[in-house]
Amino acid sequence: MYLSLIALVAWAPWPCHSGASFERVGCAEVVTVDSPPAWFRRHLEGLARGTGRWTADNSAFKSEGEPWEAYGMEWTWGLARQTVKGRLYAIKDGKEVGSLFEYRVLWHPGDRKAMIFQYGSDGTYGWGVIEPDGENGTVVEQTFFGPDGGTTRVKHTDVLTGDSRVAQSFDWTDGTWKPRRLYRFKLAT
Repeated sequence: MYLSLIALVAWAPWPCHSGASFERVGCAEVVTVDSPPAWFRRHLEGLARGTGRWTADNSAFKSEGEPWEAYGMEWTWGLARQTVKGRLYAIKDGKEVGSLFEYRVLWHPGDRKAMIFQYGSDGTYGWGVIEPDGENGTVVEQTFFGPDGGTTRVKHTDVLTGDSRVAQSFDWTDGTWKPRRLYRFKLAT
């Protein structure tokens, strides 16, 4: 049996989120939601621009437990260019050796917020809200849930200027944000 989306919408008990308005069309309700703000659109376009591949030197943090000489990030457009999908991968001996995290960045139309969802190869899951920080920057506070059930809070700032991204991470420790790592990503050509 075929059920149209309009019929499903008319049948389902959909809540009205902040920022959304409903209008009745026949027996269905149609939702109208504000578009994402310009800063968010610029953020997505900046991440996915050119090749969408960014690399950063890791020599300051390279160790026996972290043998990667560099990290790479790759960003591609999602459906209808409304989201971006990303991944963080390790580089050793000049070659990509595997993905460490996958990302999805999107505009949440109900909450009217930019969101990031992150999944780690070790089973870690994180999510957070992205906010603008100046003309070319963003800040995101995330909560991560580890495979053991533990949680941590992390903050990232990101400034995108041309072919360069400066990313700083912070850990929430003793009630304050402590700087962790700073990476300078360059857009791969």
